[in-house]
Amino acid sequence: SIPSFIHLCHPVPLDTDMPNPRAPPTLSKYLENRLLDAFRQDHQKNLPQGYGLEFHKPTHTHVLKHEASGIRLCIHPLDLVERTDRAIRNEPADITYIYLQDATIFARIARWAHREPMKAWKLLVEAKVVLPGQDLNGGVWWQGPLSPQEPAKAYLDAQLPADWRVGPFCLAIHLPSEFRRASGVELGSNVAELWFLGEAPEEASPGVWRWPAVPEGKPQVELGVELIESAYRRDPKKV
Repeated sequence: SIPSFIHLCHPVPLDTDMPNPRAPPTLSKYLENRLLDAFRQDHQKNLPQGYGLEFHKPTHTHVLKHEASGIRLCIHPLDLVERTDRAIRNEPADITYIYLQDATIFARIARWAHREPMKAWKLLVEAKVVLPGQDLNGGVWWQGPLSPQEPAKAYLDAQLPADWRVGPFCLAIHLPSEFRRASGVELGSNVAELWFLGEAPEEASPGVWRWPAVPEGKPQVELGVELIESAYRRDPKKV
C-alpha cells in the first residue's frame, strides 16, 4: 500500500475565493501602503477584497476596478503629503476620493497623477470638477464630488448623489488630515471639502486660466524623488 505520508506531499488545490490574509482591509489602507511602500510588499498580489487590477484601454490607464460597482480608480493617487523620507509621514494624512463621469477628464488627470500631482489637481480645477468655496487662512476650501468613502462603500451609500455611486471613474488624493473637512452642503456627512493654499485661479477666457502665485509655505515635493529626477536630467545645480 502507499505510505500515508505520500498524501501529505500531494498538492492541495487552492481555494481562490478565500481572502488573502496579507491583503489590506480597505482600499485606503492599500493606497497608503503603496505610497509609503510599507513592508516592501508585492502590492499587485495583495489587493483589497473586491478589487481587481486592469488596464483600461479607452483611457490608457492602469486602474483598480471595484467589481461590484464597476467604478475604476486610477492606480496612482495624487500624493500631496510632503515628506523627505517616502516611508515616513510627519503628520496625519487621509485618502479622499474624487468621483468622475467624464472619461476624457479622467484620462487627462490620471496621466499626471503620479509624476506631477499638483498639475493633476490644477487640471481638476480647470475642468471645473471642483469649485472654490470658502476662503480661509490664506487658502480655499474646494467643493465637488469628494468623499472619504471608497467605491466599495460609496456605491452603497444612499446619502451620496447617485451619479457618484455608479462612477464610472475615480481618483484618490493623499492630503494632510487638517486639509479635509466635512462639507457644509446638505449632501450627507460623507461629502468632503479640501483646503489648498493660495487664491482660486481666474478663467481669463474660455480654457485659459490665470493662476496666482502661491504664498511661501511647505514645499509639496518629495526631496528624494526630486534628487533622482534632477540627476536624470543632469542638472548639477539642483542635485
